[in-house]
Amino acid sequence: MNKKITCFLSTLLLTFTIFTHNASASFDEYKIVGSSGSFVEKTVFGFDETPYLYMRLPANGKSFTGSFWRNPAASAFYASTTGSTTDRNRWITLTDWATVKKVGEWEVNSNYFYTTGETGFGTTSFTVTPEPLAMTLFLIGGAPIAVNLYRKKKNAATV
Repeated sequence: MNKKITCFLSTLLLTFTIFTHNASASFDEYKIVGSSGSFVEKTVFGFDETPYLYMRLPANGKSFTGSFWRNPAASAFYASTTGSTTDRNRWITLTDWATVKKVGEWEVNSNYFYTTGETGFGTTSFTVTPEPLAMTLFLIGGAPIAVNLYRKKKNAATV
C-alpha cells in the first residue's frame, strides 16, 4: 500500500515539475515598429516602408523565435531568430519584403522557445497603404484618359 502511495506521489510530483517547467507566457513587449532599433509602435506603413517586428523576450538565455507574417491574401511568410544573448530585444523583418509586400491588413503571429522549455506567443497586425504620391500620379494620368473616353462616347451618341 505504501509503495502505491509513494509511486503515486512521485508521479504527481514529476508531472507537476514538468508542467511548471514548460510554462507558457507572452512576450514582455510585442509590436510592429518602423525600423530595427526602434521602440515606437507603428501600425500604418506606406508602400515604400519596411515594417519590423519588435519582440522583448521575458528572460536572457538561449532562445529561438519564429514569426509567421500573413498578407491580405492569406499567404504566409516565415522569419526567425536564434541564439544566446544578454539583450532581450529582438527586431525582425521579412528578408524578401520588397518582393512580397502587398497593400492591406497584415497579421503577424510569433512564438519563442527557450532551451529551458519556456515558451510564449504573440499576435499583432499592421496595414500597408499605397503612397499618396502614387495615387495622385495615377489620378493625374487617368484624368485625361477618362475625359477622352467621355468625349468619344458623347460624339458617338450625337452621330
